[in-house]
Amino acid sequence: MHRTENRMKTLLATFGFVLFCAGIIHAQTQILAMSFEHAAFFIAVNPATNLVYVPEGQFFDAGVIVIDGNRSSPSFHQKVARIDLPNDCSPVEIAVNTVTNRVYVADDFGNRVLIVDGVTNSLAGSVAVGPHPRRLAVNPATNRIYVSLDDGSIAVIDGNSNAIAATIQLENPNHFAFKLAVNPITNRVYVTSLQGSITVVEGANNSIVTTIPGDSLRTGVALNPVTDRIYVNNLADGTVSVIRGSTNTIEANVFVGLASNQVAVNSLTGRVYAASTGNGLYVVDGRLSSPTYNTVLSSLGSFFGSSDLAVNSNTNLVYLMSGSLLKIFDESITSPANAIAVLIDWVTSLNLAQGTANSLDSKLTNAQSALESLRGGDAATACNKLDSFINEAQAQDGKQLTATQVRELTVEAGLIKTALGCQ
Repeated sequence: MHRTENRMKTLLATFGFVLFCAGIIHAQTQILAMSFEHAAFFIAVNPATNLVYVPEGQFFDAGVIVIDGNRSSPSFHQKVARIDLPNDCSPVEIAVNTVTNRVYVADDFGNRVLIVDGVTNSLAGSVAVGPHPRRLAVNPATNRIYVSLDDGSIAVIDGNSNAIAATIQLENPNHFAFKLAVNPITNRVYVTSLQGSITVVEGANNSIVTTIPGDSLRTGVALNPVTDRIYVNNLADGTVSVIRGSTNTIEANVFVGLASNQVAVNSLTGRVYAASTGNGLYVVDGRLSSPTYNTVLSSLGSFFGSSDLAVNSNTNLVYLMSGSLLKIFDESITSPANAIAVLIDWVTSLNLAQGTANSLDSKLTNAQSALESLRGGDAATACNKLDSFINEAQAQDGKQLTATQVRELTVEAGLIKTALGCQ
């Protein structure tokens, strides 16, 4: 009994320490705030090109602003192009196909979806879809674009032919589709509504798999195709629901502050970003094997209003639209030593065989010691030790460690290496 109590105390202490350190190693730093000439509320990022797209204005002022999101570019976070849109349109949400480099803009007034060529930054065509298209999502694997319409249906566009391939009628036509997200691995589409339902669509045959009931005011939705977790904002109670894609069940509701309305996911790092209108931007741990899974890791100040949110997994930058102002946050590791300490506690929480645990722990401890050396920090040695940790973790794949644990631990070690400037 005493041993069990002591073990519980140790785990609780570790959990508390990890939460404390997590809030300081990934300090969200706002690096820029960008304004626009005309009203702008939505944003899309192409991680393949590191370009950022923001539709602005209406009718004669309508256009799409293209922003350079490449950290190493001399025009980093500068407006590099403006794509003029037809003067009879009202652009709303925007989405990108990272494979074809096509950008899709929902045109509310024109009842169509506008197509932009991401190579030439020019208008490439349009597809008539039905009444008042406002939200859309793209499956880059199948080249299908899903568009919510005002009559309670979803139009499916074939990106190869730019024609309507199907129309999906939601089970309750009064539940207006508010936001959509697509998992390109499972080919499932997730649709939220302000009336509370989450509709799951099978992309292979455009049929409704199930409808997940819930309270009203479900707004944003995003997913991690690697973990098959879907994240849904609940505006009414300030939480984010975490849905397990394999069972379509809610496994957690994470409180993120007053009026939670936007969410985005970095599928590489496993971090989930949730914006709440009244409180700010929160980071939720979406790493399945982490001891802080489905908890808030950190938060950034308060601001008023958020209309869209996007993440570039390549640059680790987070983009938030707030009142026609684009706010850009850097989520890179700011304290490698603290990040290593969290990684050590992560390994401890896995309850591995003593030999494996000691081997992994010693490599991280040596890396940490190198950074804290009297010589002012031996980054080169720390990098070598982190490489050794990564190699050891990969060698344990399918043995002492699961594939998920290996992926998440090595990704985190890689983020620390990036922060150290390792070659």
